Amino acid sequence: MNTARFETGDLWLSAFLLTCGLPPTLEKTNGTVTFVFPSSPELNQLIVNFQSGCTVKAIAYANAAKLLRGQLLALKTRGMKIMSTV
Repeated sequence: MNTARFETGDLWLSAFLLTCGLPPTLEKTNGTVTFVFPSSPELNQLIVNFQSGCTVKAIAYANAAKLLRGQLLALKTRGMKIMSTV
């Protein structure tokens, strides 16, 4: 069974989603890294919240962005699949 998924290259959206408790899986395809999330109504609402300027704790958001950027760079150099954790 293939579950629906949402893929994005947007680090800032992905950091927001991670801050809200949705960790992505990072995948590398043809040299491009994407953040992959399972599709859900919660994900859809969080994306709307992000686009509407919803606030989160700045330090948590910054830490999530740093974590994902580090994982993104590691994946580009090592070429493995990475699952983020909070």
